[in-house]
Amino acid sequence: MTLSELVEQWYALHRRLAAVNSSTENKRLDNGDWYDTIGDKAVEMLEELQRFCGHSDELDLLIDEVSRGCEPAQGLPTRDQLRGLKELDPNPDGPVLPKGWRHAGHVYTNIEPRPSKLVSFLWKLSDRSAEWDDLAEPVWGDRAATLKEGQAVESACRKANKFFRDNKIPWKVSYAAAPDYTVTLKKTV
Repeated sequence: MTLSELVEQWYALHRRLAAVNSSTENKRLDNGDWYDTIGDKAVEMLEELQRFCGHSDELDLLIDEVSRGCEPAQGLPTRDQLRGLKELDPNPDGPVLPKGWRHAGHVYTNIEPRPSKLVSFLWKLSDRSAEWDDLAEPVWGDRAATLKEGQAVESACRKANKFFRDNKIPWKVSYAAAPDYTVTLKKTV
């Protein structure tokens, strides 16, 4: 199914939901079962939209409200609003698991495991920044690890940056020791 086909299906579902909402008799006759079925279908379609277009706060909230059977606070999106959505690139730049990085359509796999885990973890964060202690479990696999000594973090950052430089990938990992103890992934263009 394409995004445009999904938008048209959403429009048909949106019209059915509007008809149910305007007809109290339909709601009363079937005790809301028909509305629940359409609501379930709406959640499925919204989740499919999410697969096409990625997560957004608005879409996440809408899915949550519709799945709980609530009337969405912002109302359901219209066909015209959905037509403005853009499909995600099916092969976006960024981490490729288990250890690699996609850039400009090419996958580079010459990154070591620890730096790969580090950049993958940072990539998932909205600000692509974390405190050193937050790296212990996802990067080192040890929730109790204390990384304040910095050598392990600095080494992983240096290796990640060497990987980016060697492959001409415009990203860089920077780190700050005391007092901040943070690591940040930034585009370097």
